[in-house]
Amino acid sequence: MGDSRHAKQTSPGARGSAAVPPASSILTSEQEMALRAAGSFVDKMPPPERRGSTIAAKRTSELLATAFTVDQAATRLGVTSRRIRHRLAGRTLLSMKVSHRHWLPAFQFTADGELSGWAQVAPAFPTTAPPTSVAWFMQTPHPDLSLDGRAVSPVSWLAAGKDPGRVVDMITTAFEFHAS
Repeated sequence: MGDSRHAKQTSPGARGSAAVPPASSILTSEQEMALRAAGSFVDKMPPPERRGSTIAAKRTSELLATAFTVDQAATRLGVTSRRIRHRLAGRTLLSMKVSHRHWLPAFQFTADGELSGWAQVAPAFPTTAPPTSVAWFMQTPHPDLSLDGRAVSPVSWLAAGKDPGRVVDMITTAFEFHAS
């Protein structure tokens, strides 16, 4: 049994046609064929700025750049740092933990306090939801939420004092995972 990575590949059902060398020097021809059949083979990587990993890293950096420390959140809400930690434990505030420190995304705060209804909305997010997904969800206009005839984000909806239950219902639907 030799190394099949450089073996010629013949497309299924193309008997008698010329063999095509694999596009990858890392994958076996069988692996490449399986990926192609699933529509998952990438002949060429996109440029770094368009790769999912780069976009995710950029969004995480942007989220952290505007996030509050526990002490800053306490000052914003007029409470103690201990109270903020208690709320983090109860999931009525959300944070990202980096090097044993909590960073609270800014979208859950207003200029003078907390987003209206946030204590009801925050616990609806699954603990497994990535912070960037939560931020995107909260800051993106949704057709199910409208003010003056135009779609608004959950942040805008809550800032207008609207029903947090609508946002909770949307979270339940959007972040529901099906095991099958």
